[in-house]
Amino acid sequence: MRKQITFRKFKGFDHLRDYVEMAFDQSIGKLDTSHFADVNIIIGTDHARHKDGRPPQFLCEATLKAKSQKIFVKKLDTDFQSAVRKCMKALSDIIIKKSTARRHKIRRGLAKIDQIIYDPSPSSSFAEI
Repeated sequence: MRKQITFRKFKGFDHLRDYVEMAFDQSIGKLDTSHFADVNIIIGTDHARHKDGRPPQFLCEATLKAKSQKIFVKKLDTDFQSAVRKCMKALSDIIIKKSTARRHKIRRGLAKIDQIIYDPSPSSSFAEI
């Protein structure tokens, strides 16, 4: 899997890059990501909110690409570390949700399930079709 970490509107030092990689590895590392090919993480700031007295907010965007799907997560927070943690947590939750949905999805033509139909008349019992 190819990882690309970019910083927008501020200088990304090595310790910030290492923190993002560590957070990604902690949240996604134990999951099955073999079918994902590319990860793009963008960290930026929103200084427009700083002009009206509020502190600047950090923006964390993560895009996970595969052949058939694309997962995009965007989180904002006033703290750099909490923005990164929220983004990685949301990304791992989406991957877990999609993998369990894929595992439990009933596929057509794989297995025919016997259906039991209830007939409300008192003389009949359950009928199998």
